[in-house]
Amino acid sequence: MSPARIGVVVAAVLAVGVLYRVLLAMERRGWIYYRTRGSASAGVTLGVLDEVFHPSGRVSVVEREEQDQRGQRRAVPGDPPDPPAPPVAPSAGGS
Repeated sequence: MSPARIGVVVAAVLAVGVLYRVLLAMERRGWIYYRTRGSASAGVTLGVLDEVFHPSGRVSVVEREEQDQRGQRRAVPGDPPDPPAPPVAPSAGGS
């Protein structure tokens, strides 16, 4: 290898190292997400796209919630159990 080629390789390695440090500093300041994951923005975006292309899933959820509020929905396997009823206090009028 010629000395010029060695110099180019060393310069390239140093440039990559400097770029890496600059990107890390930018991430520490909150300007970019470089090594760590950012917020769940990708998951939110995919959820919205899923609702756009598969609206029946959202309609089913809304319908189940409305039935729950009206007390018309039957229990389905996988539903959480109903909370226990509050204890009945003895009447104050006693016998």
